[in-house]
Amino acid sequence: MTQGNGQGASHQGNEYYAWDFNSVDDWGKPVLAPASGKVVDASAICLTENDLNDTCNSGWGNYVIIDYGNGKFGKLAHLRLVSVKKGQYVFQGEQVGTVGSTGKSSGPHIHYQTQNSSALGGQSIASSFVDVSSNGGVPIGCDCPNDVGTNRYTSGNTAPALIYHLDTALDSSNNGNNGTISTCLIAGCMGLNGTSSDYIEILNSSSLQLAGDVSIVFWLKPENAGSGRINFLDKSYFGEFSLILETDGSLSYYHGQSTSSFFSWVALGAGTIANGQGIRIAVTRNSAEAYMRTYVNGALVSITPYGGNIPSASTSPLKIGLGATGIPYKGKADEIAIYPRVLTDNEVNNEYYSSKP
Repeated sequence: MTQGNGQGASHQGNEYYAWDFNSVDDWGKPVLAPASGKVVDASAICLTENDLNDTCNSGWGNYVIIDYGNGKFGKLAHLRLVSVKKGQYVFQGEQVGTVGSTGKSSGPHIHYQTQNSSALGGQSIASSFVDVSSNGGVPIGCDCPNDVGTNRYTSGNTAPALIYHLDTALDSSNNGNNGTISTCLIAGCMGLNGTSSDYIEILNSSSLQLAGDVSIVFWLKPENAGSGRINFLDKSYFGEFSLILETDGSLSYYHGQSTSSFFSWVALGAGTIANGQGIRIAVTRNSAEAYMRTYVNGALVSITPYGGNIPSASTSPLKIGLGATGIPYKGKADEIAIYPRVLTDNEVNNEYYSSKP
């Protein structure tokens, strides 16, 4: 911390309770969300750095404002790059940008303040951080409640295993599960052309070997539903999980131990997935209960037990758009997220509304 509450000319008035953070050689280093919430404002239009006379975005430079719930908001300013967009839901520890010196700034740093509104010049309010260094740079004990009473924004203290906003194929979960692109990425989402060379592949990693609790969430808008069994999302049929769009517009789910010991389930019924129609799908697996749940557009639609047919960890890569069936997906996909925990009903509902195009 290089400048605290009430210190210097810049931390007065509305910015009295602001904090500035920087370290040696921190240009371009990840900036993480201090707490979970919804991005209510974000801007990345500023290009000039290290200019105390720069008035871009009223001197704040590139910034992100997160609604934590309970009337409290967090502002991160003077960023170099912004990796989130307005309306997006982020979890504590998810990358929202990189360290920079845009706006009225003389050097790379993070300006942070908890404030009482979503306004760019909102009034700062008191906040504190505890034991940042021992938690990979993610603040513990940030005085910015997540409105736990309603489960509006609950992180569960577990970072996502993978998040693709699909403006690029870079993983935003801070786990480094970046994809190898064999696809035509278009602005704001991913478009796949239905050929066997058009997909994203993510190499196996420990954060993707999810044999316990898991939540898988994604937007789909297919163009070739009905053309065959399309393995849109595949880690391992007889391992962690695999999802298949069936020819009748249903969605099948698989996990297991081997070809002779596995669980299969019709997660969504016939006609649920149709060409030209966008749909937000969430599938959760609760290992303590041994139950699966499926959600469509934020609402719970199906629940079933899987009993003793438990999943196993594999060394297979994760593939998006082309899996074990060999039938490629054609259409659009967006905001794909995989979490190593079970999202609650409220979280799935909030996630749907925050990720709507």
